[in-house]
Amino acid sequence: MNLDFKIDQITDQINSGSKILILDDDPDVLSSLRDLLSLEDRNYYVETASNIPELQAILEYFTPDLALIDIKVQGRDGLDLLPVLKIRFPDIVCIVITGHKDAEFAVKALRHGADNYLYKPLDSLKLLLTIEQSLSKQRYDRAQDEIDQRLRAIFDKVFHLIFVLDKDGDVLDINNTSNDILYAPKHAVIGQKIWDSSVLNINALTSRRLKNLVSEARTGKSLHTEVDLKATNGEVVVLDFYIKPLSYENKKVESFLVECSDITDRKEVEKRLQELLYFDSQTHLPKGEFFSEQLELERAKAQRNNSIIGISLVSVNNLHHISVEHGFKFQGQLINEIANRIKNIVGHAGTVLRNSEDTFIIIHSFAENSPEVFAEFSENLLNSISKDFSVGKNTAIPQVNLGLGVLSKANGVDTENLLNRIHEISKSATTPGSYQISILD
Repeated sequence: MNLDFKIDQITDQINSGSKILILDDDPDVLSSLRDLLSLEDRNYYVETASNIPELQAILEYFTPDLALIDIKVQGRDGLDLLPVLKIRFPDIVCIVITGHKDAEFAVKALRHGADNYLYKPLDSLKLLLTIEQSLSKQRYDRAQDEIDQRLRAIFDKVFHLIFVLDKDGDVLDINNTSNDILYAPKHAVIGQKIWDSSVLNINALTSRRLKNLVSEARTGKSLHTEVDLKATNGEVVVLDFYIKPLSYENKKVESFLVECSDITDRKEVEKRLQELLYFDSQTHLPKGEFFSEQLELERAKAQRNNSIIGISLVSVNNLHHISVEHGFKFQGQLINEIANRIKNIVGHAGTVLRNSEDTFIIIHSFAENSPEVFAEFSENLLNSISKDFSVGKNTAIPQVNLGLGVLSKANGVDTENLLNRIHEISKSATTPGSYQISILD
């Protein structure tokens, strides 16, 4: 057989329709089957072989969709060929032709890989119907496989982390993005609950939240939350977590699609933008415009600690002269130095805000009602701000103005007695500038 000629002959036909291989050692059967299939306007391309060597030669260039195989070929059992063909062509349809009309043969044929069997003498209409039904199912299965492969490729390569869950929250599948985010390998995740630590490296509170989310999603709602987890490299990853119920004809939720987007970078940008909005870029102190929010936080802490809130306003004059006299290259360096000194005095007992170029607000918590405590804090603050700045010309000595306000309703302060005693103490203040005390309602 001239294989080069054969290849040229079928090049244009071989992919245009279904390819059928017939193996039978009876030349009359081969001829009649070829004629039958050729007469039908079904776009079949047929190759025939009467022995095993011919079959092997044909298979060098021919990829059959369906094979009609006689049970006996030159004394050999045709069933022995079925596993070989199935291995070489996994989706080939094999139909066995036999004269044995018994159930034992049918079972044996199916076990060897036969998809169907027909009894001799062959009925032409039944043969054609069996072939067309088999090829139609094959085309459908191939189309489904192609769709599944495309969906699988998309599923695995999509940027987002995707889970498929059953209605109880068990992971049925997960895409390959999991390799970049999760602690465990893919095979260890499938079969586990989505909220288990073996799936997502999350804390107990987040685990309960996800469990409740899955439970609520059974009602048919699409739900959303944000989840913080620790990635394999130890970094915290923020996932935008969407759970979408999947229902079928009965409208009951049978499974869930969970789509997780890594929004760590976005959250970091949002945090930076919030910091730019909230914090002064030079001193990194909260801006004075957020005074009311900070006051509420400090008041809440004061109530828990049974302490008193004091509010101080500090302003420093002559900043330009001080900066020149004491060698600061930029006035901003002096501002930062003053801000750091204020923060060191206040410590963890309060909050410092930058109100303007040279003005700071302090919200301070005092453990006692004692006027001496208020006055001592104020004097330490004044002395700290002006420390080492008084060296040099008198014109460069800073003028520090301090106003201290104490919330009158804190722990029942005796406001009148407090004012008198603070004013007496303030008269002995050694720091240049002004020193005022008031009660705030």
